[in-house]
Amino acid sequence: MNFAVLALLGLVSAKRSVFDNLDFEIEEALKVHYPMEAVQEYERQGMHFKEFILTNLPTMEANLHKTLGPIAERWSKIGPKYLPELEAWGNSKSVQAKNDYGMNVIMPSQLMHELMEDGEELVENFMDGDLDAGNMFTNEGYTEWIDNGDLRDILEDLYEVKEAFKALVESKMARENDRLGMETLADEHFQKIWTWFQEDMEVSGLEGLAKKCCETLKAMKAKARDCPIQKEMKKRIIKLLRTIEATKQVSDLGSPAKWEKWARKENFQPWN
Repeated sequence: MNFAVLALLGLVSAKRSVFDNLDFEIEEALKVHYPMEAVQEYERQGMHFKEFILTNLPTMEANLHKTLGPIAERWSKIGPKYLPELEAWGNSKSVQAKNDYGMNVIMPSQLMHELMEDGEELVENFMDGDLDAGNMFTNEGYTEWIDNGDLRDILEDLYEVKEAFKALVESKMARENDRLGMETLADEHFQKIWTWFQEDMEVSGLEGLAKKCCETLKAMKAKARDCPIQKEMKKRIIKLLRTIEATKQVSDLGSPAKWEKWARKENFQPWN
């Protein structure tokens, strides 16, 4: 099966259901239905989650201040020394050259115009009112739908945007822009900023910075894992997501053969 079809089918878990009591005509549309009893359960869990957050908000804010307060205080003292060098770097010849290249070469280029046109066409499909898609509450619950043909049109438009973006970022023009970007990093003002930053962060090079970031994130994760409030929040969120996944009803995905024929015709390709 073509990867595009697999990606589409992976968006939803195919739990079949019959929609006999909907008072609108969406027989040819992909539908995701949430029964009324399930919607009421979502609301109940959501309200309990809100109450839990409001009850524990003062403690959560105090913990956040305890964690980030010393960092903010330290950088409020250290940070101002960077400002003159940042301004000088922004006004340097290398940065100006890169900015000029972006404004005068990349922006007016045919590749950029094609990307913008494809993006505008995609947006227009959602904004012009012709898209056969929507959502509605009925006495049966809540239903979202989109016409399978319109869904295929959207996927085609998305692919066009992806191809236009790929053509732009893989172009000779983009490679020149990358080269100009690297030259900005060789500027004396940036090098001074980078030296200060390594000293203030107590790291050496990009590898040292990456290591320190990983260690910090690992420590934050461990702290969250041991926090009873964080554990309860995670438990409630997972419960709600699992409830939604278990109760939603997906139907009318369209004929697999028709999707296969369409995918073969379009010949979608991954970004290798």
